[in-house]
Amino acid sequence: MRDKNKGQYHKIYMQEYKLAQEILKDEPGQLEWSDHDHQAFTYKEKEVTIVFYPHKTQSTRNKHIRILNQQSRNEDRAIELMRKLYDGATGCTFQCKHFSSVIGHIYDRKRLDHERRNRRGKKK
Repeated sequence: MRDKNKGQYHKIYMQEYKLAQEILKDEPGQLEWSDHDHQAFTYKEKEVTIVFYPHKTQSTRNKHIRILNQQSRNEDRAIELMRKLYDGATGCTFQCKHFSSVIGHIYDRKRLDHERRNRRGKKK
């Protein structure tokens, strides 16, 4: 399905773009407008790509930006940046679908890795 707003996102989501710029200003990556259908803008750095795409809620028809980890090689870094965006914005400006389960999964994995390393160290 063609995106009727393609090429118009810089007008529609300029406020969100500037907010993301401010939140990510000390990060080494590049925030830029996207040329792809159904993508407003993207953030890219080495091994990390985060897509910002428009979303409209069914019940209230409110519009906001959702963020998505686009197959980043460094998933922990992507989650860290997504968390920074989520915390740095007011309301639900930058939202990730199932964000709490994604964050929980990463923290559970880190905790398990830490426990495994501790067990290995005690065996010696």
